[in-house]
Amino acid sequence: LLAIETSGEVCSVAICSGKAVWAGQETGTNKHAEKLLSLISDGLKCIEMNLHQLDAVVVSDGPGSYTGLRIGMATAKGLCWGLGIPLIAVRTLDALAAHAHSLEGAVLYAPMIDARRMEVFMGLYDAEDKLIEAPFAHVFDAEFWQPYLSRGKIAFCGSGAEKITAALNHPNAKLLNFSASAEWLLPLARQKFAAGEFADLSTHTPYYLKPVAIGPAKQG
Repeated sequence: LLAIETSGEVCSVAICSGKAVWAGQETGTNKHAEKLLSLISDGLKCIEMNLHQLDAVVVSDGPGSYTGLRIGMATAKGLCWGLGIPLIAVRTLDALAAHAHSLEGAVLYAPMIDARRMEVFMGLYDAEDKLIEAPFAHVFDAEFWQPYLSRGKIAFCGSGAEKITAALNHPNAKLLNFSASAEWLLPLARQKFAAGEFADLSTHTPYYLKPVAIGPAKQG
């Protein structure tokens, strides 16, 4: 499986072959289109594989950066079409929550993706990784968190988590300092591959969560 993560500022790739996993990343805004294909090439060379040995391509499905998600999805679909292999789409928040659960025991898990200022894209998951608050755009509100924090520890993670936990300053708010990574997609992708849960190459689009803004048409 080849996994691609481009939902945020970090562009990352992970490849698993049996128990061997290679993971690489490139940081920096607006580097995804420039660096993604070279990361894929480097990873395949590192574990002595070629594209034709891939069984599927996994892509981080959002929410996140609109431009980043489009680059990741276009690249993943192009590879799938060319190689005749299936596409596996994994929600970014699902992958973050599952990885947080593997690191920390908590009552709730709150994966967050920075959406600028005090807004984040987030969801809430219970201790069995079940989604209890559907993904939404959250502008920080301390009162929103009080009923959840009263239940016990909440593990916050992702690129937007630090600004929320800093503002909450609550003993039950636990910050896990990691962001979205292609490597965190692989456990859920393996499950989807085994179950045959593949995305439709013709119709599947990223999960933007909020409508994509389209500027006015240019005159002339």
